[in-house]
Parts: sequence; C-alpha cells; structure tokens
Amino acid sequence: MSITDKHIDVNRLINDMPNVDIGFSYVVRDECWDYLDDIVELSETSNNVTHIRFTHDIMDESNWDLMDTFKDKYKTKTKCIFQSRNNFTKGMNVCYISKLKPLVDPTGSVYPCCGVQYANVNNDSKDLTSDFKMCNWRDFHNTKEFNGSKCSRCFYNDYNRIFNIINDDNVNHLSFV
Repeated sequence: MSITDKHIDVNRLINDMPNVDIGFSYVVRDECWDYLDDIVELSETSNNVTHIRFTHDIMDESNWDLMDTFKDKYKTKTKCIFQSRNNFTKGMNVCYISKLKPLVDPTGSVYPCCGVQYANVNNDSKDLTSDFKMCNWRDFHNTKEFNGSKCSRCFYNDYNRIFNIINDDNVNHLSFV
C-alpha cells in the first residue's frame, strides 16, 4: 500500500502547503505498516512536518502492547513521538489544557480537549456531551479554563501540573537563562 492509495494524498498535502506546519497522529493498531513507513520517511525529509504522534487505542486495550513494537521500529526517527494513553488520572479543578488545546466540533461547540469523550466512564457512546461543553468558538476568548474535576479520566494532568506551577505567582525563579 502506498501513500496515494489512501483517502488523503499526503505528498500533495505537504507539498501544497509548504508554509503550514503539519503534524500527524496515529492510533496504534496492527495495520497499515507500509503506509506508515512511507509517512515516517516523508516526514523526515519534509520541513513543514513537525511530528508524527503514535498513541494507544483508548477503546481497545488488546493493542496496547503494540506501542513497544512501534517505538522499536521508529526509535531512530527524529519526528516520531510516542504518547501512552494507558494511564489516566482524575481531572484537576483548573484544566489549563482546555485553553491550550481545545476541541471544536463541527457545530462550533468548544470542549476542553480531544480526550473529553472518554472523560466520563459512564459515557458508553463516547459522544461529546453537553456537560463537558465550554462554549461556542465565538466566545472562547472570554472563557475561563475548564473545571476538569468532573473528568474521571484525564490524560493531560502532567501538562496541567506544569502549567499550574508556571502560572503560580510564588515561583522562586521568575527569570530563566
């Protein structure tokens, strides 16, 4: 299978937008290896491809062991990032990631992150639910950080902890060299 056999012609996408930074995300599954090999190689030679992120399939724990195979296969590639999703915590009261990396659905509704459909363990449908909606995209600039304490599964608390430290007025070292 080659890059052009897929729905999106990745070569064309990258070449037609040389001034746009492009990142790819791939949910680790046991399929499309040839296609991935082509994209990884293309990313290594393309200045506008920033990264390829590999992440666990949250919905299928049976494939989680495959992440080690992907890490081993692409360990020498400089633009490959491996993000584990097999560990999560309860959400924090102040969710800074909601301001940095929100999810906007096709209707313009803004949600705190790309993992919000997994945040409620009782949401079997994995739909975006109104109790996690922050606002409409037009009002986003006036919106405070999301209250993540309602998230029973959060994959971004490491980020939130760091942002909380950075945002603290009592930081001992305000200047960095």
